[in-house]
Formats: sequence, C-alpha cells, structure tokens
Amino acid sequence: MKKISLPALLLILSSFLLLSGCGSKELSRSEAQALIEKSNEYKQPFALELMQGETLLPYGKTLYIINSGEETPEQAAARKIKEYYEKNPQIAVADHLGLVEARVKTLDPAQPKPQNSLQKPMWSFEEDYLATGKAKALWKEYDLPLTEKSVPLAGKKIVEITGITKQGEDQAMAQFNWQYAPNEAGRAFDASTPEFKALPNDLQRLLNGTLPPSELVSKRENKTMSFGTLRTGQAAFRRYDDGWRLEAVTFQ
Repeated sequence: MKKISLPALLLILSSFLLLSGCGSKELSRSEAQALIEKSNEYKQPFALELMQGETLLPYGKTLYIINSGEETPEQAAARKIKEYYEKNPQIAVADHLGLVEARVKTLDPAQPKPQNSLQKPMWSFEEDYLATGKAKALWKEYDLPLTEKSVPLAGKKIVEITGITKQGEDQAMAQFNWQYAPNEAGRAFDASTPEFKALPNDLQRLLNGTLPPSELVSKRENKTMSFGTLRTGQAAFRRYDDGWRLEAVTFQ
C-alpha cells in the first residue's frame, strides 16, 4: 500500500474540515448576515408609491371633473397637475428629479354646457402619475422587476447582528440592527443633504417636517424623510444536511 506523506495528509484533513463546516451546528453572525442579505425581503427597497389623484388610491385610473371656467382643456389639465403636486409634494420632488411623468387625458373633447346659469363649465379628466425610464433604472440596483407604479428611494443595510439564540439543535433566531440606505433620489427627501438643499425653495417649504419612511404611505403626510434611524429586525434559521437556511425575516 502506497504511503501518504504528512503534508498530503494534512491537506486532505483540512479540506475535509472545510467542507464539513458547511453543515456546522453553530450559526455564525457573519453567516446569518449573509443569508439575510440574500433574501427577497432584504432586497425590497423603500419606494415612493405613485398614487393616482386626490383620492390617493394606488394604481388604476380615476375620473375627475374640475371647475374649469373658461379655460381650455390644456390650461385646465395644467392647473390640475399643479394642484396635485401642491397636495403631494413628495411626488412633486420626484417629478422635479425626472422620475415621474404626469399623464392627464381629456375624456370629453366638447366642453359640457352648464345646466343653469349658476354653474360653470367643467372638463372631465383621467390622470396618471407614472415612473419614467430614469426611475425604472433605479430598480436595477435592487435586482427586482421594473415597475411604473413606484420609485425606489432607499435600500436596506444591516448594521450589526446583535445576537443569536439557539432554538433546539437545528433552529436559531438572530436579532440585528439595520437602517435604510438612500439612493441618489432618496437623498433629495432628506433635509440634511446637499440634494435636498438643491431643490427649489418652494419644494423645500412644502416638505417642511420629518416623517419616518415606514409611515409615509400609510399616513400620506407630505414631509421630508429620515432614513438614518437605527431599526431592529429578527430572522429565523433552520439547519439542514447542507447547512443553515433562512426560514423567515422581519424588518421593524
């Protein structure tokens, strides 16, 4: 039988230990972080939803009839867009950055006649606010499908895995701190950045407060955003024969 030299034996042994480490019983903090960062939940950025019209209902088109007096359809549509941006300055900022396209369609080419002398003529419109090609390009940073219904403003960044707790032999729970990492567009919504200070003064005045991103869409308040807040999260893992896998993760 051919003898194996000591260096060769040590190489074989180290290779075996390296391969067997994939199924290690202990979940390291670096491994937990790597698994979280591969998840779809981690990749999903905070995005500005492009609500349609004053009802603030997402997606789908909405019919509007506005008191237009003696305006032409073009004049009335321009006024409608201006009023919408004044009520929704986040979307106005996105429009200023070239991330949003307003589409307003006149539904009736003939201005209706008022039923009585006290009523003014009105135009009816269908309006949409959609992401431009520049906004869609931002989605490529997050390896997600493009959409014209929202504009991504910030991804996620894990700051630290703060602890790992074993849940039996093959399960573990990790706690971690994370924060939003705004992209170039997102930084324009943060009052402390040069990007925000470069906005026109009227837009800066409209965005006159601070609101955490997680509350933006639900409360629909038109204010600046604070992305730097340290947040917490937790993740559940299970060990299989080929190593640890992420079972669930929540970002709070």
